[in-house]
Amino acid sequence: MRLFKWSKMHAVFIPAIDAEHQDIFRLADELHRAVVGGAPAGQAQAILRELIVRGEDHFAREERLMRSTHYPALAWHKGQHDTVRKRVKEFAPRIEEGEARRRFCSSSSFPAGSGTISAWPIA
Repeated sequence: MRLFKWSKMHAVFIPAIDAEHQDIFRLADELHRAVVGGAPAGQAQAILRELIVRGEDHFAREERLMRSTHYPALAWHKGQHDTVRKRVKEFAPRIEEGEARRRFCSSSSFPAGSGTISAWPIA
C-alpha cells in the first residue's frame, strides 16, 4: 500500500501548483518505499535531497502566489509549510545517517504519520 497517494481531493485547480503537488507526492512515496524497502542509503539520500529542493521551491512559489493575491489564509498555510520544514529537518539526518530503515520504516513513524500526505502538510 502506498503511503503517499495523490487524489483529486488534493487538487487546488491551479495546474502548475497541482503538478508540483503531484511531483511532491511521487517523491515522498518514492522515498518511503526506498526506506522501507531497504534501498541503498545513497539512493534514499538522493531522493530525500530532491524532495527537499522541490518542496522548498514549491513552498516559496506557493507563498509568493498567496502573497500576491492577498490570500486570506496565508499565515495558516505558511504555518503548515513551516511544520513540514521542521519535520523534515528532524527526519532528514536519520536518512542521511542510514538509520531510517532500522528505526523508522513503519508508516506510523515516517514523517507523514497518519498515512496520507494531507496529514504531512507539504502542499
